[in-house]
Amino acid sequence: MEAMAIAVRLRATRRLGEILMADGRRPERPKKVGGGKVSPSLKELGISKDLSAKAKSYARWDREDFERALAKLEAGIAARTHRPTTDLLRFKLDAEPEPEAPEGKYEAVIVDPDWTEVPRDHTIPAPPIWRDGCHVFLWTKPQDLPRALATNATWKAKYCCLFVWKPTGENRIELIIYARAGSPTFKETKRFACAFEAPGDRPDGRPSQFYDTIERVCKGPIGEFSGSNPNQSPGRAQTR
Repeated sequence: MEAMAIAVRLRATRRLGEILMADGRRPERPKKVGGGKVSPSLKELGISKDLSAKAKSYARWDREDFERALAKLEAGIAARTHRPTTDLLRFKLDAEPEPEAPEGKYEAVIVDPDWTEVPRDHTIPAPPIWRDGCHVFLWTKPQDLPRALATNATWKAKYCCLFVWKPTGENRIELIIYARAGSPTFKETKRFACAFEAPGDRPDGRPSQFYDTIERVCKGPIGEFSGSNPNQSPGRAQTR
């Protein structure tokens, strides 16, 4: 009965995620609807940021993968080999080892996760990119810096410094952690500022100035990844 109740709750959480993704509502902000009316924010509806993020992460799974992981969790609870939990993402990551990373593919990677979609007590799996020397650039916002540093530590990449980007005409900053896996080298280091102001002129809202600089100073192919699990979205990687 306990496993069945957890399964019902997890399926309901996934359905909530599907509704939230279709609705486009943000946790702290009311949503304007027709006739000038305002519908309640998720916070007012009793839906926390963590629940919203977890529900959306479940909704992004392929349905067969979700049901397969759920079946493993139910079987584990019934056999008493897994403790009861409603955190299916953590169960999946613990139960299914990540695929081996291909070697020698990238000499630099730029990872740009949406931290609002990552539950607070989670880090992000490492992209499948390591070779003997690899530059690692990880985007984050100031409020998410502790989680980003924790993620970088799990990737076993040595922290080197922090880049600061100020979007032109805006009163905010975003950060890029720079770390090294192994002993990568640069082609050159001229005009390689750690703090810069530039417009977010790429389709994803990022500054092309930064990406052009990375392409200029780093050797070899450069992989770009986005999302909360780069291993699950290899199609988003681009070789520059």
